Amino acid sequence: MASRRTKHPAPVLFGERMRLSAEALRKECTGRAIEVTRAQLHYMQHALGLDDYGQGSWYRNHFTAGPECDSWEALCQLVELGLMKRHEPRPLFGGDSCFVVTEEGKRYVRENSPPPPKLTRSAARYRRWLRSGADMPFGDWLKEARNG
Repeated sequence: MASRRTKHPAPVLFGERMRLSAEALRKECTGRAIEVTRAQLHYMQHALGLDDYGQGSWYRNHFTAGPECDSWEALCQLVELGLMKRHEPRPLFGGDSCFVVTEEGKRYVRENSPPPPKLTRSAARYRRWLRSGADMPFGDWLKEARNG
């Protein structure tokens, strides 16, 4: 009996393009594959208040831009893909349009943001100090942690 090999789309880089993993499989079934550039992924991350690795508190959901902005064409393509929604220009946005990330766009960001780089022991220790909220210089905190 011959084994059947099934191709499943995985996140694959093609130059500056990335393909969806599970989402691409669903879209391929409907005949619509989604390709997003690194810059477009970055715009969605920025709109959500995330870093380049998709980490953060998701504290916002907006990106304002006008037709004269470098990001305009990329944002409009994200709207066509259903990953962002565009609100018409308003004085509140400085006369620009406001783009918000859709639920499908949030899913894309969650599934396709690259993993963060591995921290060195020193960098991890410094981050622990930052998170601790200690009211002392880093060097003093290190001494206290060693004696501690």
